[in-house]
Amino acid sequence: MMGPTSGKIDGDVAAMQRQAKISSDASTDLQNSSQRVTNSVGDGVAVSSGLWRDGLMNTEESRHGFVTGRIAPMYQDDSDGMYRAVGYYQDADDAATQEASRVTFGGTGGHGIAAQI
Repeated sequence: MMGPTSGKIDGDVAAMQRQAKISSDASTDLQNSSQRVTNSVGDGVAVSSGLWRDGLMNTEESRHGFVTGRIAPMYQDDSDGMYRAVGYYQDADDAATQEASRVTFGGTGGHGIAAQI
């Protein structure tokens, strides 16, 4: 990247970064909440017996595995993608700014756009 962005893109980039952080935080919150549920279920398993205990453990293992193995990683992947998009967006803006600085709209020597029209 050539340098800081300017104008409207600053607001777009800031919004993209906020959304990426929200998604990343959601992933962490899901994993933390899932662990709290697992701990609570563990208390229930400790006082249970037989088929009830086995069913509760199996259900909890499936639930926790789904949250931490599939849902939370999807939020994190989205966040990572948004952070990458911010970089691409800034690179494109920098390239456009560079290109615009090479163009003149008049001036002397007949090299500007006005001279070509």
